[in-house]
Amino acid sequence: MKVLLILPSIILSITCLSEVQNLVCRVSPAHCNSFKILFSSSNLTQLDTKHSKNQITVYIYCSNARTCIEGYKVYLVDNAKVSYTQFGLSWAEYPLVALPEPVIFPSSEITRYYGNICAYSYSYWWWDWPEWEPHLDWLAFSGFNLVYIPTGIEMVLYRVFTKLGVPAHEVLSFFNGPTFLAWNRMGNMHSYPRPLSLEFLKHQVQLQHRITNRLTSLGVDFVVPGFAGFVPRYLQLLFPEEQFANASCWLEFNTSFSCLTYIDTASPFYQEVGDLFMRELRDTLNTGNKYSVDTFNENTPVNASLGYLAAVSNATVSLIVRHDPTAIWVVQGWTFGYDPYWTTPRVEAYLGAVPAEHVLILDMFAESKPNFPRTGGWFGKPFLWTLINNFGGNTVINGHIGFIVGNFSAAQAQYPNCIGFGFMPEGIEENTILLDAVLSFTYPLRSRDPASHLEWWRRAVGVYRYKEHYPGRIVSDISHALYSFHQERYYNSYIMYKRPGFGMQFVYNSNTRDNRHILAEFSRLLGDGRHVNKAMLIDAITVASNLLEQLFYERYKGLISGYLTGNNTEVDLHSRGMRDITTTLDSFASFLPSRSISCYKQRIAVFAKTVHFHPDQLYRDFLTQITLWDRSGEVEKVRDYAFKMWSGVISGYYAHRWDVFCSFVKSSMASSQPFDHTAYDVEVRKIEFKFTHSQNMMAECQQNLTVVVKLVKLINSVILF
Repeated sequence: MKVLLILPSIILSITCLSEVQNLVCRVSPAHCNSFKILFSSSNLTQLDTKHSKNQITVYIYCSNARTCIEGYKVYLVDNAKVSYTQFGLSWAEYPLVALPEPVIFPSSEITRYYGNICAYSYSYWWWDWPEWEPHLDWLAFSGFNLVYIPTGIEMVLYRVFTKLGVPAHEVLSFFNGPTFLAWNRMGNMHSYPRPLSLEFLKHQVQLQHRITNRLTSLGVDFVVPGFAGFVPRYLQLLFPEEQFANASCWLEFNTSFSCLTYIDTASPFYQEVGDLFMRELRDTLNTGNKYSVDTFNENTPVNASLGYLAAVSNATVSLIVRHDPTAIWVVQGWTFGYDPYWTTPRVEAYLGAVPAEHVLILDMFAESKPNFPRTGGWFGKPFLWTLINNFGGNTVINGHIGFIVGNFSAAQAQYPNCIGFGFMPEGIEENTILLDAVLSFTYPLRSRDPASHLEWWRRAVGVYRYKEHYPGRIVSDISHALYSFHQERYYNSYIMYKRPGFGMQFVYNSNTRDNRHILAEFSRLLGDGRHVNKAMLIDAITVASNLLEQLFYERYKGLISGYLTGNNTEVDLHSRGMRDITTTLDSFASFLPSRSISCYKQRIAVFAKTVHFHPDQLYRDFLTQITLWDRSGEVEKVRDYAFKMWSGVISGYYAHRWDVFCSFVKSSMASSQPFDHTAYDVEVRKIEFKFTHSQNMMAECQQNLTVVVKLVKLINSVILF
């Protein structure tokens, strides 16, 4: 009798190919059976088609899940002229196209990293599996092969601290609530604004297993948090003889919510507690060999000596390598550009002694303030050129497509240790056109010359995103007119979403003529009525909003000018104009459930029931986060940081603040008295606190995606503003 020997690698490959087939069926259910994923031992991916009985079958020969998904994407984008975006498949119905000859290409070897810890509070905090599953499909389809997953880490810490003797209620109170949990994970805040529930911790562990199992099956590696040393203050009472320190207070928060206690990383006690952490981590969560540890994220070290910094980094690496000899310490480079403490010699002392095989540095905000030039390419350590491009989950246009692609390409050419690209937005589903351009540059069969690539991309994306009859026209206009400025000049300059006052400044990212021209193109595309998808609607609404925000600033300048010159007619005219603009903006946002606050209220209620929170409490925390951020309203640095161009927020919060400001301007003119700043501050705070404590003021969640005719009319009216 012959024994059939099946190699484990082949069994694993067959399993992975099955998972890719499942992804194909989720992404393209209409063509589920038309794609055949077949194992190949070659390091080349091959696409081929067969035509039989008026049906086309697409064959993808590949060696693992990642190369199979690459093949699937290349076929869809380059041949079927369709893509899978954060909003789903760009076109649900599309014809399969026969290939004139097989397409053969090598896989892309670069690392593509995804994930920002802030996004877990600005975007993901209420998500469950129905939200995560399509997002993971999009990550894999987009080519990301390394993803940051901190989900579930609180259960690990809970078990560590309770085993050390900290009461359970003290541990749960140490954590931030779900909407602000990211800043506890970063060591910036504690106990804000309310404790976690044990049900939340359990739910997150289950979710982490589902997320990481799916990522692994799709060929995507992941990063989990390591032990940064932050602990409840109660632990210091239990171990008074050990070395503890207090982190610097974050922004303007005091010790009630900040200035966390941490175990001195250079002390033996850090290793002792860290060993317990690593054992619990690997017993509780799925792990790979990559661990994110950032002891000094927006937190200045207490010791300035170079020797101390080297000891801290060595202790961090020693801990994870002792439990996993292949471990890699993933370091966020943000703090080295944020805090002036981090001179180049201090950065070198901190990172220089770490073996290159045990570290990966994320050069965050490289689109504006990269650190690799001043560190000589991070002293030869592996690093990723990393784009943020979104702060606070803001719904605004940001970024310079040509600069980003060109700068990333130049970094790779100059530094062989720049091993890939990272995308780390603080909030998701914004500026997706820019991301499409950048990601496509890293994919197989693309020109490595930035200018040539962008010329190709502008033609291609117009077809698979908009089904343009004149490919590239509208995308070329958008990329040249709206995505050709540097974020550091523009970020945070939208005055409509700031507390109103005098002397406010706005930096234009484009001119109103270009915005009107692009809107006219969208009106043509949408008015056709034959080809409409969510990406098109979001892009059109984003451009319209961009124009309205510019016009709002013009009205603001007119209002202030009228006030200073005593022209009542001008003040009345511009205050009415500002009100009209906010009303129109709110109407635009209402077309999208993702930009309607009432829709979030329903989702939060479902999540609250799952994790045993009162829904009104979580909803209030959420409203605070996207407006005042700090529930006292006193921390100016974070007020309106996470502003959102959402229906219900514009009409219920921003518009009312501007109404109060305009009212005080008119009152000052009528009484011939100076503007009463004290009384104004009192009244505007009333508006802010009323909104953050509201519960029943929001309308029902409306699904307006199909009301294209109404949207076109609104766009046409804005063109004439």
